Amino acid sequence: GGYTSSNPPPFLQVYNNLFGIICGVEPKFSKDEQAETFISEAVTLLLAGEQVLSVPAIRQVIETHFLRLGQTLWHHVCGRSEFWSYLAARLQSPIIFKEAMCHLIGRVNTQDTIDRQFMSQNGLRRQILVLAEKKAEGLKREKLKIQRNLIEHWPARMFHMQDGYQIPNRAVYGSDIYLYQARALVQQYISSAYINNLHHCAPDGGARFYHTIGKGGDAYLAPKSAAIENWFANFSMSGKGKVCFLDALAVVKNELMPIVGPLLKDVTHAKRNESKDKLNWLTCVELTDEELPWVNE
Repeated sequence: GGYTSSNPPPFLQVYNNLFGIICGVEPKFSKDEQAETFISEAVTLLLAGEQVLSVPAIRQVIETHFLRLGQTLWHHVCGRSEFWSYLAARLQSPIIFKEAMCHLIGRVNTQDTIDRQFMSQNGLRRQILVLAEKKAEGLKREKLKIQRNLIEHWPARMFHMQDGYQIPNRAVYGSDIYLYQARALVQQYISSAYINNLHHCAPDGGARFYHTIGKGGDAYLAPKSAAIENWFANFSMSGKGKVCFLDALAVVKNELMPIVGPLLKDVTHAKRNESKDKLNWLTCVELTDEELPWVNE
């Protein structure tokens, strides 16, 4: 049951890898489907490097092996962004750190609670948390601006300017009746979402609401929905009138889609199945190189 040449102690392989890297020898890591053993071995190698002050000599090799995992790595980072933000900062890996921080920032102020106990255990973790909260505050301001723009937006074709002595008459505005109705219904939908705290105050930070507006089309107020049927019950129209109204509704929804676009930008590397791997937070915030914790040390 003791250690032998065929069953060496675990630390032996760690230091073989450590000093091998320093001497230009490729490290040997375990290969497992989910890379959990490999990640554990790489973290142990980094810890050993920290103990003997040799991280600068090994960080690039460790980072390269992490990146070779491809999508497996990015899904690990998504699932444990606190751990990976801290690990990447120790490794001084910009690409992994930015990925982890994108998730961490998106999770601030959502029901997906950040492990603040873990993030408060040393100075570097606290620094990372402060950075995440600062960036999350910027994200909140962006949400508030966009939410206001959604309410204040008017479709471009509804504007009629005076041209010299030509002033738009009643017939011009009368031809926009379906657009006015459509805009009123969409604004009612958005206002209801705000009143029910489905915007930035929602448990998911408004992610579902912003994605719904960003999809447009039948994502909300679909032609066969109860809301539209109720609308036609209260505002009776001919078949042609209904077609005109639904066309106007599409115009209004299409013009709102770009407004929420900045919030829906996904700057992460992970490829997700929209129906299975949907996140409950936004992944739109990017860090600059100047914001990396180790840059100004």
